[in-house]
Amino acid sequence: MTRARRRYNLLVAMVMAAGVALLMSTPATGVSGETWILLVHHRDGGGWTEYPGAGYNGTSAWNGDGWDGVRRAYWELNGYGSLGNEPPEEVELYRIEFFAPSADCGTDWQPIESQLRAVDGETFPIEPIIPWVGAYGTNHQWIGTDGFSDGQWHSAGPGPHTPESARYDAGPHGLYMWLKKGAWMYAKWDFGWATNRCWSALRLTQMTPWGACCIPPTQCVQVPSQFACQAMQGRYHGDGSNCDVIECCPWPSGDTDADGDMDQEDFSMLQRCFDPTEVPPGCHCFNYDEDGDVDSDDVAAFEACAGGPEVTVAPDCGFAGG
Repeated sequence: MTRARRRYNLLVAMVMAAGVALLMSTPATGVSGETWILLVHHRDGGGWTEYPGAGYNGTSAWNGDGWDGVRRAYWELNGYGSLGNEPPEEVELYRIEFFAPSADCGTDWQPIESQLRAVDGETFPIEPIIPWVGAYGTNHQWIGTDGFSDGQWHSAGPGPHTPESARYDAGPHGLYMWLKKGAWMYAKWDFGWATNRCWSALRLTQMTPWGACCIPPTQCVQVPSQFACQAMQGRYHGDGSNCDVIECCPWPSGDTDADGDMDQEDFSMLQRCFDPTEVPPGCHCFNYDEDGDVDSDDVAAFEACAGGPEVTVAPDCGFAGG
């Protein structure tokens, strides 16, 4: 083997090694359905009683009994999930479950609360990066839990103050929390009454449904929620919708050449699409009343918005389709 060839082979090996190292240093983020099991990260305050082996997978469970203004147990959303991914950096919707210790060490009702910015807490009463309007004047999230001592997983909730779905205006009696990588969840003992409760691990399942969002002029993007689509000035097609089957219409729908007006050029396209019996292929943006055809009613809706060349049309005038 020549010296030049050896140098070439060495260079190729170095490049491949660098590529592998890069892939290993940038792990994928989690996907819907992936789970993370979180052991107690740390505890504040005093008065803790340890129950070795009574927690998840033989770990310790921790009991707090009575009232304490600073006593808290914390869990951190971090590490690798069931599919080998790290939690997403952006907020996603998670279902919350807790592992009931096998020891009879306190089963009082107690909520789990969110601290989305970890040590920095949250902005109260409204945390802007939580895509939920909340209830009772705040979108701070807390979910109730009934205690057990059976060594099994149990669902938290519903509510009393967690979203019922990924909708921005969801009700407060849900099973979920909006969280992101590095967020903390905690249980506290400062409600003004004595609480006797034992804690172990939490299990979080990413539930964000995602959906198709049409943004001007005709681009479709997948977003985690209706709120995210609205923030992009888009139109949301519902939880679970997919851009693979969504055809976005221009805004307004009749502006087929995307030049900002509805004029004779656009009307010519409407004429080619006219069919009182069906919606011809590529013509769904003219089906204004969404009744399965392009007929005289759709022509009337077009004409109500049309203004001629270089006459700007309101974006929602005569809207149809995506």
